[in-house]
Amino acid sequence: MSRLFALYSNSLKQRPLLTNVISTALLFGIGDVMAQTLFPADLPATDTQVTSLSPALARESVLDYGRLGRSMFYGGIIFAPIGDKWYKILNKVKIPTSKLIALGIKPTPKTITVVNTVARVFIDQACFPPVSVPFYYVVMTLLEQKSMEDIKEKLRLNYWPTLLSNWTVWPTIQLFNFGFVKVEYRLIVVNIVSLGWNCYISFMNNKKTPENSTPVHFPPVME
Repeated sequence: MSRLFALYSNSLKQRPLLTNVISTALLFGIGDVMAQTLFPADLPATDTQVTSLSPALARESVLDYGRLGRSMFYGGIIFAPIGDKWYKILNKVKIPTSKLIALGIKPTPKTITVVNTVARVFIDQACFPPVSVPFYYVVMTLLEQKSMEDIKEKLRLNYWPTLLSNWTVWPTIQLFNFGFVKVEYRLIVVNIVSLGWNCYISFMNNKKTPENSTPVHFPPVME
C-alpha cells in the first residue's frame, strides 16, 4: 500500500492534472458499479443479453456500461479539474489575525489553524454543493440525451434530498480534510471517501420517478 501511495504521489507531482483525472474517473466508476450492484435498475424486457434469464438474475448479471461510462466521464473530465481548482482556491482562505483579535480570540498557531479550517469548510459547504449538485444532475441528464423537461423533473425530485444528504455527510469529512491533509491530496481523499457518496448520487440520478417511468410531457391544449 505504501508503494502504491508513493507511486501516486510521484505521479501527482509530475502530472497533477492527469493523475487527478484518471484517479477521479476510476473512483467515480467504482461508485457507479457499486450503485448498479446494490441498487439494480429494471432492465428492458427486450434486452437480448437478458431475455433468457430471470429478471432478478438479469439485474445481477448485467452492468449498464453506458451509465458507467457517463459516470467516469463526468468524474474525470468534468469534476476532477473543477475540484482540483476549487481546493486550491479554498487553501488561500485565511482569516486575518486582526479579525481574530477583534473577536477576542488569541491568535496562536493552533487557533489560527482551527479558525481557517472552519472558515474553509463553511465556504466550501455554503458555495460548492448548492451549485455542484444541480450541475451533476443537469450534465448527467444531458449525457443521457434527455430533454429539458427531464432535467427539470430530476432536479425537482432530487435537488433538496441530495443537498441535505450532502450537508449531513460532508462537513465532518471536510473538517478533517482541510485540517490535516495537504492541499495536493485533498481531492483524492474526497474521491476515496466519495465511493459511498458516488454510489448514492448514481442511485439518485438513475432511480425511476414515482410513476416508475420518465415524466410524460403532454402537448398544450389548443383553445
